[in-house]
Amino acid sequence: MTAEQVAREILPTLNACLNGTSALLVFAAWIAIRRKSTRVHRALMLAALGCSTAFLASYLTRMSLVGSVSFTGAGAAKVVYLVILFSHMVLAAVVVPLVLVTLVQALRSRFPQHRRIARFTLPVWLYVSVTGVVVYLMLYHWPRADEPAPASTRAGRDAAVESAETTEIPGKRSTLAALTWPGRPGMVGALFVTPRAPRGGGSAARPPGIHPFPVEGREP
Repeated sequence: MTAEQVAREILPTLNACLNGTSALLVFAAWIAIRRKSTRVHRALMLAALGCSTAFLASYLTRMSLVGSVSFTGAGAAKVVYLVILFSHMVLAAVVVPLVLVTLVQALRSRFPQHRRIARFTLPVWLYVSVTGVVVYLMLYHWPRADEPAPASTRAGRDAAVESAETTEIPGKRSTLAALTWPGRPGMVGALFVTPRAPRGGGSAARPPGIHPFPVEGREP
């Protein structure tokens, strides 16, 4: 696997995992400090800082190798995506100096100043990490705008019949198709497809009839 393939196929998921982990660590650190557990809070925040730093390095690597990725959705989904992306990018630029100043204040034991700025740093950091995961999900797991709509149940059955292995029944104007009947575990899945002539005469043929029936001697 080439570096470009890694950047396309692995790094986006890795980045989302790092963002999600960072969000969980920041949230856990907030709970710890509310419980006056200073050591746990410090360890969790340093771990969150490590995750965010690893994310930044991975993100810059991916951007240098493959560039940006366009959102394939449309309509309201695209508007929502752009709003989330814009707020994420703006706050991601803001959170870096906030984190550094907050960290320096804590390392120098200037805890009153640390607490004052941390009230802004923590929610911004949490928002950036969570929206990073949301952006990933919308970019890589949102249905494409040009993706065809799912076929109806009847159309799906007709397509299944057309693609199934069929057996002509001698002397009959019917075809036996071996299929799996959706939602019917007791049905082995055989269907009769019988072309039916229009009532009242005429040459136009009607759609084939589809008749499910259980096959004897077969367990579901």
